[in-house]
Amino acid sequence: MLGKDIIQIKKEDITTFYGSLYGLSKTDTERSQKAFAKLELEYCNFDDTSPFILEEVYTAIKRAPTGKMSGPGKICGDEIKACVEWTAPYLLKRFNRYLEERKSPTRWKDSKLLLLFKKGCRKDAGDYRPLSLTSHVYKIYAGLILPRLNPTLATEIGPYQHELMLGKDIIQIKKEDITTFYGSLYGLSKTDTERSQKAFAKLELEYCNFDDTSPFTLEEVYTVIKRAPTGKMSGPDKICGDEIKACVEWTAPYLLKRFNRYLEERKSPTRWKDSKLLLLFKKGCRKDTGNYRPLSLTSHVYKIYAGLILSRLNPTLATEIGPYQHGLRKGVSTADAILVVENILEKHTSTEPMLGCCLWIMRKHLTL
Repeated sequence: MLGKDIIQIKKEDITTFYGSLYGLSKTDTERSQKAFAKLELEYCNFDDTSPFILEEVYTAIKRAPTGKMSGPGKICGDEIKACVEWTAPYLLKRFNRYLEERKSPTRWKDSKLLLLFKKGCRKDAGDYRPLSLTSHVYKIYAGLILPRLNPTLATEIGPYQHELMLGKDIIQIKKEDITTFYGSLYGLSKTDTERSQKAFAKLELEYCNFDDTSPFTLEEVYTVIKRAPTGKMSGPDKICGDEIKACVEWTAPYLLKRFNRYLEERKSPTRWKDSKLLLLFKKGCRKDTGNYRPLSLTSHVYKIYAGLILSRLNPTLATEIGPYQHGLRKGVSTADAILVVENILEKHTSTEPMLGCCLWIMRKHLTL
């Protein structure tokens, strides 16, 4: 409220803050604690307990970032780096003792939590970025442990969860694992999945029966290719849209011949249904699949064909779709619908004080 961009939170208030930020229930908090306890147990039981060597400690210290704020121990990483000839042997002795005892100092679990204001309302916890500052000595020790844990983690928790923990911003998912990912992201049951498959099968049947089957023209193909966006990643066929555009004088006649054959047969290549799925990290906890935006990269040739089909379907869709459908329609903005609702509310609240309005909020409905 005072407008400070960085706020330090007391230790006893950290749980309350994260509960407010992520909407965690008591059950969620207990589940998280059990998961971390299990991870800590794995750490205590990992096999590679050979003593660290001085070279490993030197490497971990030199790899540590500079200019970072100190944690609860008030020991700065730059100070450790500046005296590396003295600190490395001292830390080696301590770290090997912790490794032998399979126990690290409990104070390393403490952290100094700062809130960095991003933008928006200063009274809203969601508009602050939490910065958790831990001990720099602990970070060096963790940097030594992690290379030994990584092979175990990669086999135990699966390749994608492992990449999430490593902090990769973009992750590619294999074709056979896409259903599992979306099931985890949207909480889909087996019934929901079957219902979706039937809906897509019905849509495909509608496409096979649409009326306008006159052959495409070269002008139509040219128009769709030129309208396609540039600088986009390639799909599973590794054909980039920019390459098609650059050779449009050659690609347009070739694609016209293929597209007219597909139109005549009312059948398109099955491989066009394949897509390369990437996960783009947005913000928040990297272990939560909900914090990744799925990017489904399909064939650019398929997109051009779909653009031709859409130009034929648009006149029919314009008459079939109801007048109250504002989203995902060309030339019709959702802002218009909001203005209509506001006008209705303004008109009736003066004469009908009991008037109510129901809002239906859908999350992640545009991420597919």
